[in-house]
Amino acid sequence: MTAIAFYPGRAYPSVSVTGPTCPLNCDLCRGRYLRGMASPLPGETLLDLARRLSAEGARGILISGGSDLRGRLPVFGLLDQVSAIKRELGLYLSVHPGLVDRAEAEALRLAGFDSVDYDLPPGDRAAGIRGFPYSEFLRSLEAVTEAGPGRVVPHVTLGLPGVRPEDELSAIEEVASRGYDELVLLVFIPTQGTPFEGLNPPSMSRVLPVVREARRIFGGELSLGCMRPKILKRALDPAVVEEGLVDRIAVPRPELVKQRGLETVAACCAVPRSEFGRFPRGFRP
Repeated sequence: MTAIAFYPGRAYPSVSVTGPTCPLNCDLCRGRYLRGMASPLPGETLLDLARRLSAEGARGILISGGSDLRGRLPVFGLLDQVSAIKRELGLYLSVHPGLVDRAEAEALRLAGFDSVDYDLPPGDRAAGIRGFPYSEFLRSLEAVTEAGPGRVVPHVTLGLPGVRPEDELSAIEEVASRGYDELVLLVFIPTQGTPFEGLNPPSMSRVLPVVREARRIFGGELSLGCMRPKILKRALDPAVVEEGLVDRIAVPRPELVKQRGLETVAACCAVPRSEFGRFPRGFRP
């Protein structure tokens, strides 16, 4: 098995519907990653932004942002614009919805979202960092699976503070039992400006065994997603590619792509293979 390398870039930008702010402001990132996302300019609507991004080469958009105090992405007042984006521009649309109920999941589907990127914290310790019990994340996952957009891609973060490998593997087994096509593994980054900024990033010896076990447990495509510490990428990326542990890898170092002759796709790593044709392919990063 040879992994495919994904580089979202201009072809698949991330958009924050809350700009640089996150009302929930949990300890994991304190909203810092929102600053790197596109957001509407003053006087610009979400539809206006999508038109601008499409003109600049976007073939798909991830709609994300900060969470409200319910742990939910506040996108529901914008779903008419989401429908207009889908109807007018035909972009592939994915969403990070956070904690939603069945009616909200159905509203996302009816608005025209193609897929859901769903963050499943591995157990109560990880869920508690975001201020909610693990059971709420499982209920929400069930809601988006049963009533939401047709494709749901769970994301599980490895190496979070206080979380054991056993907790991560339990979450991965939960995902595997539900029969999803793809699972994305992320790795905790001690982020500046958060209570965790002074921690060391997870080590190879902490992360790689879990990836190996995930490969054994999960029957669908396994992805190594965008979020992982730069210092870890130098060792982890070649290891997972050489061992054939992942089917997809997001934003690997260009030298790895060249050395291993990896196929490249200018898209999010959670896009289904059936949609690859709409995105640029075969380039060298």
